[in-house]
Amino acid sequence: MNINGLTIVITRGYTLSGFPEAIAFIGNGIIAGIPVPMLVFIVCALIISIILNRMALGFNIYMIGSNWIASLFSGVNNTAVLMKTYLISGVLSGVAGLIMISRFNSAKAGYGEGYLLITILAAVLGGTDAYGGFGKVSGLVLALVILQFISSGLNLMGVSAFFTLSIWGLIMLLVMAANFFSQRYQLAARKAVKEA
Repeated sequence: MNINGLTIVITRGYTLSGFPEAIAFIGNGIIAGIPVPMLVFIVCALIISIILNRMALGFNIYMIGSNWIASLFSGVNNTAVLMKTYLISGVLSGVAGLIMISRFNSAKAGYGEGYLLITILAAVLGGTDAYGGFGKVSGLVLALVILQFISSGLNLMGVSAFFTLSIWGLIMLLVMAANFFSQRYQLAARKAVKEA
């Protein structure tokens, strides 16, 4: 939030517009019948999937998410891994910002604030553990597809954007509660098996 306030001060809250056609093509163009934003999304999802599943960095990210103290004593440089993770996150945020700028043909501080809740909801709905250590790109992609269907349906029914935001919050609470009780049940089942 501090960075957001700083950007508003620097830009004085103005909206920048009038970008060249090449920028507009990124958000509105079509290649081989597929929208360019969809192609960018697929490429980013594949790259992140490879990093998480095929590279040491991905394994270390999962380790730190599961137990950062254990990963530290395992010889993992937690600081370096976290810096690389934030770097990747920053690059992906920049790509998302570029797509948003090209779609609206304008830029303004705070344009992406409305997507913050949806981002967290997609991660939780996709199976990412809120306490860290678990999660897959495929689950996140599936969650985004489901949320897009719900969003399109609510939009077609003429539901208010503010009410839609409330629905996202309710879904997130329900999913987190379901995950909590599911983990609790699994722990109880394991304990019962050990005692038997």
